[in-house]
Amino acid sequence: MAPGGNTDKGKRTAAQAAEVIKELLDKGIELVALCEVNEETATAIADMCNSKVVTMCLKEKRGKWDLAIVFKKGIRCEDPTRVLANNTIRAAFSWNIVSDTGPSFHLYLLHWKSRLMDGGNDERECAAQALWANVSRRLSDAEPVVIMGDFNDEPFDRSVTKKLYAVRDPDFVRRNRMTSLYNPMWPLSCPPTEDPWGAFGSYAYKGRRFLLDQAITSAYFLDHKSGRIPSVRMHRSILTTNDHTPLELCLGTKATL
Repeated sequence: MAPGGNTDKGKRTAAQAAEVIKELLDKGIELVALCEVNEETATAIADMCNSKVVTMCLKEKRGKWDLAIVFKKGIRCEDPTRVLANNTIRAAFSWNIVSDTGPSFHLYLLHWKSRLMDGGNDERECAAQALWANVSRRLSDAEPVVIMGDFNDEPFDRSVTKKLYAVRDPDFVRRNRMTSLYNPMWPLSCPPTEDPWGAFGSYAYKGRRFLLDQAITSAYFLDHKSGRIPSVRMHRSILTTNDHTPLELCLGTKATL
């Protein structure tokens, strides 16, 4: 989610964002990752939701970090770590997510450079390449990995497919678990088959829709025998309270035919 600040340029207030996040937590979601948020807003949201929070909201030489996680009791966010491409490009921020009830995993949360800024495309590809170098080391150790955030690119863009090696074919990822990642976002990048005029993507700009917010996983969460596969969906009913449509990732879903 991208809740925005308290008052800036018509952005949503912390109270409005907290209302949405509390609704999601009440529905059983374990944690909510936030982009485009400052320390004050993230802390206020967590307080209003009676939840815990960890933040990476910091201005430094290489730019601004604007990330946070609001989460329930029974979850711990440990070992916070920067993932950098160079002195100016931030690839992601990572935590070990330890859960008492659900799966534990290594989370990379990111907010890549805007598509509207000069050099944005090259910077996003550079960030993706640095992120893959970090993630691939965990794949060799068979660790469960989740990558989420505002990529400012779509599932089919080079940064995702050619630099981060995230593809839509779960069987390919299952058979190439150390050299690829699974991207379940593709069906959300176009109108649904049953409603060709329906909403899709996660962000609208000048009358066009884009799927800029994504969730990607390692092969750890793919189980061909049981049919288990990560699933995603958009919470479009609460779109009016967010700049970006909230995206839900479920790690333990059994596929249905």
